[in-house]
Amino acid sequence: MVRPGPLVAALSLALLPCAARGQPMPSGDREAECRQWVERLGSPSYTERETAAKRIADLGVDAVPILSESMNHKDLEIRLRVRELLDRATRSDLERRLAAFVADDDPDPEIPFPGWKPFQAVLGHDQHARQLFVEMLRLESELLGSFERSAEERAALLSNRAQFLQSLASNAVQGPAFVHPASVGALLLVGAETPNAGGVVSSRLYIMLINGQYKPVLLSGSRGTLLKKLLERWVTARVDTAQDDFGLQLALAYDLDATALVAARRLLDAPAGSTRGIPHAAIAVGRFGNRADDFERLRRHVGNKSVCHTWSNPQLKKDGVIEIQIRDVVLVILLRLTEQDPKPYGFDLLQANPATLYHIYTFGFLDNEPREAAHAKWEAWCRASGIPE
Repeated sequence: MVRPGPLVAALSLALLPCAARGQPMPSGDREAECRQWVERLGSPSYTERETAAKRIADLGVDAVPILSESMNHKDLEIRLRVRELLDRATRSDLERRLAAFVADDDPDPEIPFPGWKPFQAVLGHDQHARQLFVEMLRLESELLGSFERSAEERAALLSNRAQFLQSLASNAVQGPAFVHPASVGALLLVGAETPNAGGVVSSRLYIMLINGQYKPVLLSGSRGTLLKKLLERWVTARVDTAQDDFGLQLALAYDLDATALVAARRLLDAPAGSTRGIPHAAIAVGRFGNRADDFERLRRHVGNKSVCHTWSNPQLKKDGVIEIQIRDVVLVILLRLTEQDPKPYGFDLLQANPATLYHIYTFGFLDNEPREAAHAKWEAWCRASGIPE
């Protein structure tokens, strides 16, 4: 069950001034009566204070203008009660507005909910989209409201919120908490629209979402369809040669075929790809690409000797670490595209993995000698096949 507290707390500053300006004063006797009840909120009599509070509460949003005027009343008791009543009236009005918003098949594009414009620009405004937006607004209204701040402020708020939610998802003391999909959606939306949201935010989202428990929830039902679009947009926006490839890894884990392929080809075609990015880009091409379109873009990286992963296993190699070079990953994928078995090339460590074809740490060799032999064998195959250097 979603509690309204975070929503009211985050929206109060933005909505109360609008309510106070846009809501007409109760006319005639009602205005005077309301002011009298406000004064009685400071009565020495408990019964009279409670009666006054009930009468004002019965007015609902009609009491907002007068309550707003009384926020700085000289009487402390009255100020405290006025703020409580104002919060209650605003909450009631806000819930009414949210219900009407979800029910309206043609919502006003200028509706003043924070974050609505960028949200509907990505996901539209059908009922499923409006329902998801309300969930996001209830849980992450401050984050959505950051669209009205500077890019620097938005990036800082996004980073802090991503850190907090990721820490909940990986709490080792009290046990991990399941972060609501709507909160994940808000992080993805704001992250995709924040150009200077760096690799720290990407890594925190990756750590959270790579957990297998999120995939069936994020991708199921009508809400899952929308969240998938947000994830695709985030991957497209975040994956470039200057950043780590967390988005591309999530695209592989969440089977985002078209998005992963676009991002992978962009990385492979760039003049200088990242050490982390190229291997996963190659894997994405191996899963979703084809020989006709991707052979040459992969082949230009087959000589890259940069180490992209290291690991240790005393049973396999007593001394030293086992290295995975970019060219090892690329060669395995080239063999896949050319329908060749990696085993005759000496890839004895390979272990299957649904997302990455093989576990990334198994793409390599125990020593450099079999690696050089594998690449020499590949060059010989290319010459025999008439493929120019």
